[in-house]
Amino acid sequence: MRIPSGSTDRKIYFVAVDSTDLKTRETALTTFTVVYSLDGAADVTYTTPTVAEIDATTMPGVYTLLLDEGTTLAAGHDTEEYCVHITQASMAPVTRTVEIYRPKFTEGQAATMANSAVDADVERFAGTAITAAAGIPEVKVASIAANAITATSIAADAITDAKVAADVTIASVTGAVGSVTGAVGSVTGAVGSVTGAVGSVTGLTAADVGAIKTQTDKLTFTVANQVDANIQSVNDVTVTGTGTGADPWGP
Repeated sequence: MRIPSGSTDRKIYFVAVDSTDLKTRETALTTFTVVYSLDGAADVTYTTPTVAEIDATTMPGVYTLLLDEGTTLAAGHDTEEYCVHITQASMAPVTRTVEIYRPKFTEGQAATMANSAVDADVERFAGTAITAAAGIPEVKVASIAANAITATSIAADAITDAKVAADVTIASVTGAVGSVTGAVGSVTGAVGSVTGAVGSVTGLTAADVGAIKTQTDKLTFTVANQVDANIQSVNDVTVTGTGTGADPWGP
């Protein structure tokens, strides 16, 4: 038999026979003395041994002993042998041994499976004891399978603004953008407004944009939406005259 470390509710059976003929089963016995030793340590006497007779008629001489003292393993071992020695004035001594082990699964529950993975209560990971902070186990994970973390596995609002650096630079934005503030490597698509330095737009450099602005600044509009112009030639023919009745335009 084996029992989990720290258990105080497990019982073992033993048979009480006459101390003289070593075969007659003894019934109605009381006042037992029980001593135990764990993993070779010095024996210790039970303070209050709990021994019960099963049935003097149908199971004569059969008793149970409750193992409720000294069943906890010390650190460093996952299994040790536990020996009990039971004596009573009218019966021959009885010695029993059981294994004390450290459970790796939740006792009393069947292992469950989810997506081919066994659910288990783990006490150690890679040889290191698992600690907990605020009820959350702390485990060092060597790697995470591709696509293991999905949008549905992250709680809503789990990632807040405070968790994202304020100076994040966007390398590339594709599609309609309402407003962009800060340095942007490149933007493709309609942009509502851009505040800050822009590296390039559809291939134009900052110098190209400056050169275009220099030329467009020369345009004047005496009448709204009509560009003022000084026409000197048409089809490479020089235009003459001032455009008045006395001096009409002409080639």
